[in-house]
Amino acid sequence: MLVMLLGVVTSAWAEKTPQAIWCEGIKTMYFTNDETLYAPGDTYEGQTVTEVWSGIYVTDAKRPDHLAPMWCEVVRNSIERVVFDPSFSDVRPVSTECWFEDFRKLTSVEHLEYLNTSQVKKTLSMFYNCKSLGTLDVNSFDL
Repeated sequence: MLVMLLGVVTSAWAEKTPQAIWCEGIKTMYFTNDETLYAPGDTYEGQTVTEVWSGIYVTDAKRPDHLAPMWCEVVRNSIERVVFDPSFSDVRPVSTECWFEDFRKLTSVEHLEYLNTSQVKKTLSMFYNCKSLGTLDVNSFDL
């Protein structure tokens, strides 16, 4: 009984980590804030995870030597779909600068309302040159 109780307390205090999860097989990137830390080869939403970026690499993805987040180099020429999980609404990124810059095959961004922009200071080129992306509803942005 004590072991079960400790397990419940531990899971209640488990820390969530913001993650950008790339599933190459379906050309989709998921943004989530989960207690589970995913790794390449794991399954997320029924798909095999190819690559994961987490923590500060999501919340302040701009690198000192380059404007674009690290995931751009991996997914830029392949990605077709981005999905924001409801759990991601608890994340407070400080920059979305160049997040999807030059994602020319990106056709849809789902549940953008779960991207909490209340702490975002920079959005420069967030969707720049997304030639295949149609309309985008950014009414939920708090900038």
